[in-house]
Amino acid sequence: MNFIYVPEIPWKVTALAVSVIIGFTGCSGGVGNSGAVSSVTSSPIVAEDPIPPSDAPTLLPSPSPTAIDGGSPASSAAPSAMPTGDGSATPGDISPEKTKGRDLAVNDFFEPDDHVLKDGLYNVATLTDQKGVGATVGSGSQKVEAELRLANRYEKFTFNVGQANNSKSSDEILHVEVNKNGANDSIVEVPFNETRPVEVDAANVNALKIVLSCQPKEGSTCRDEITAVLYGMRLEP
Repeated sequence: MNFIYVPEIPWKVTALAVSVIIGFTGCSGGVGNSGAVSSVTSSPIVAEDPIPPSDAPTLLPSPSPTAIDGGSPASSAAPSAMPTGDGSATPGDISPEKTKGRDLAVNDFFEPDDHVLKDGLYNVATLTDQKGVGATVGSGSQKVEAELRLANRYEKFTFNVGQANNSKSSDEILHVEVNKNGANDSIVEVPFNETRPVEVDAANVNALKIVLSCQPKEGSTCRDEITAVLYGMRLEP
């Protein structure tokens, strides 16, 4: 009977090792006592213990924090000195239906020069933030014209006029002419810190023009500019 040395094997693989030994023992008996016995050397087989489940929560990669932009401190936007008026969508396109119950603005005039005529809020004499149409009248003989095309559809035109409190000069007189169909109808003169109401008979009038100019109290020309303001302009059919 042949004895075979069996190395120490962990108990978990003992059964497997014994089976291998028995198999090889049977093979050696078949070749006789003089036959060489094959020696089997096997590396110990180590069974890995199962990985116990972890109770620790799975950690997901946290997203990078997003910076919240609080923005720069709110700045107070300066109010527009010349807000858009409520005039006609197309300059000069007026009718009793379009002008009913409202004051006229720059866009109601025929082909207005919006670099000269400005919708805005003005301080005039004792009035504060008076909505109207302003125009800077320069020194010398410079004049500013504002024309309405009435198409003979109105009976009366009324407005008020004065000089803005921030006019460069307070020593000049605002000269206002009203022309109807090319003929002079009336003239109004307005000193600084005063206002004047104007009423015009607009019956059978197509072209009504307001002409603004500066008139000095002394001398032949104005030394500084003044700002004329037309406000409360209404057309009545």
